[in-house]
Parts: sequence; C-alpha cells; structure tokens
Amino acid sequence: MRRFAPLVLSTSLVLAAGGCTKSIPKLLEQSQDRADESVDIVCEACPELFGSEEQCRELIGSPLFPDGECTAEALDEDADASRETLSCVLDIQDEYNACLEDKLECGDPDSYLSCQDIIENPLTGCPELPISVLTALQGCG
Repeated sequence: MRRFAPLVLSTSLVLAAGGCTKSIPKLLEQSQDRADESVDIVCEACPELFGSEEQCRELIGSPLFPDGECTAEALDEDADASRETLSCVLDIQDEYNACLEDKLECGDPDSYLSCQDIIENPLTGCPELPISVLTALQGCG
C-alpha cells in the first residue's frame, strides 16, 4: 500500500484562499488533516481490507511530517513557491479522498488500489520547489 511519503509531500507546498495567504505551518496541518481523512475513510469503512481497523491504521496511517518544525523552516526558504506547491498537493489529496469515497468497496481490495495512482506521485503536475527548499528539506526527519 502506498501512502504519502514525508519528503514527497513536504517537497510540495502552497495556498492562497480567498486572497488570504496561509502560513506554512497551517498548510502542513491541512495536508496532515487530509491524510488523516484518507485513513479514516478506509479504516472506518472497510477495516477488513487490512485485517482490522487497528491493523489498517498501522499500515496506512503515519505522520506526513514527523519533524514539522524542520519542514516548516525548510519551506520558509521560499515561502511563496512552497505555498504554491502545497496548494497543488492539497488539491491532489482532495481528489484522492473523493476517489476513496466514491470507489471504495469493502469486498473488493482492488477498489482501494484503483485510487492509488492519484497519490503515486503527488508532485506530478505541481510546481517544483526551488533547490534551496529541497536542500533544506533533506535535513528534516
């Protein structure tokens, strides 16, 4: 089972909602919330796909940004570019959750897998982060 890798997601951050620029820590929190929602959709609706709800959460749930402070500081190297990339990733996470809600069928493990291509590489189509941000992210847990 694939899940968002911390470096992959933290390598992709943005958002400007309603003309209001959100902080990097807030965007990281929103991304983690969407990832938690993905886990909830699968593990609460169809825990038997993974044996039990507890096993499901162990297999597909984990913090996206184990060292959130480091990640936020790295993304602040170029906050505007980071916000733009994160916004794109948040949209991908929303698309993934919508797919799970639409296609997940508890008796069919392939229904879970049918949505995985959406998050296989969440940066595809998203703006690239500057090298200074990528370099700073390498030092994060």
